[in-house]
Amino acid sequence: MNEKILSICIPTYNRANYLDISLSIICEQIKNILNNIELIVSDNCSTDNTIDIVLKYKELGFPILYYKQTVNTGLDGNITNCFIKASCKYVWIFGDDDILIEGGINKIMNLIKADIGVIYLNSYVFSENYKNEKPTTVFPIEYNTFLNPSEFLNKISYQCTFVSAFICNKSLIDSRNDIQRYMGTNINLLSWIIPLMFKGKPNIYYYEYLLASKGGNSGGYMLFEVFATNMNKVLNGLIDIGLEKRTINKINNDLIIKFFPFFINNFRFNSKKNTFLDHQFFWPLYSTFKRYFAFYLVIVPISFSPKFIVRVWTKIIIIPLKAIYINYSTK
Repeated sequence: MNEKILSICIPTYNRANYLDISLSIICEQIKNILNNIELIVSDNCSTDNTIDIVLKYKELGFPILYYKQTVNTGLDGNITNCFIKASCKYVWIFGDDDILIEGGINKIMNLIKADIGVIYLNSYVFSENYKNEKPTTVFPIEYNTFLNPSEFLNKISYQCTFVSAFICNKSLIDSRNDIQRYMGTNINLLSWIIPLMFKGKPNIYYYEYLLASKGGNSGGYMLFEVFATNMNKVLNGLIDIGLEKRTINKINNDLIIKFFPFFINNFRFNSKKNTFLDHQFFWPLYSTFKRYFAFYLVIVPISFSPKFIVRVWTKIIIIPLKAIYINYSTK
């Protein structure tokens, strides 16, 4: 194969140090297959030395396509710009602070020899050293192929918002797909990721860890609004492409039971670690999830109870419920 088939696109903003680490690892893995890879950096009007990092790797012989926005276009704008600029069949938008595990690119190149809709890459979170903190989990299979897009999305759930985890077949986009449909929601990526799952091609869930995600490194947006109000706006808007209501309900229950409790506790009791912009959290959750039983069992008690009661409720109700729910939902 002597044609460019995979675009690796890195959206970045004022994180030159992280970008340097990420590029060093990616470039080491693609150095012998540059004819097959398009490498793009989309700079959202950084004021640090991002350009110097890019030039360092260009001088080393890596043909990076560098695009710098004249104004900061926000998260949606920068990620969408990556997708627009990418010219290869497969597009991988890769967070500037995420890490490609050694040997990952070769495994991905083997996967995309087939005609795939979307590939989802399993990942783990690290705080300091991605090598030492890699889980020792042994998966029974390397990957699973899904012919039913609803089952695939059920498996991924709210992780569909993690842009680095997806390699998408851009060639399947047609005039019916508005890839800027949900600009301003902070999850506009779903305007192409989910529709591409429903294009009639096999989708792949890759279990083995090929991706490490830097923990505690996001913020600067209204988390509860994005993952409650905006998420449901987007999901309900995608019913017209085949997204089922039961899948939306599954994602919402996952958010209630597995996602929001951690951030509610941080918001209420650990404000120094809260990097998000929400002034309050309950009403976006109530307006979105008030018809879900799990909302009253999980969210309401931890939203208003004193800290010691929240701890007890979490121990005797939420943690067991989460375990039961995960076991049930993975069968």
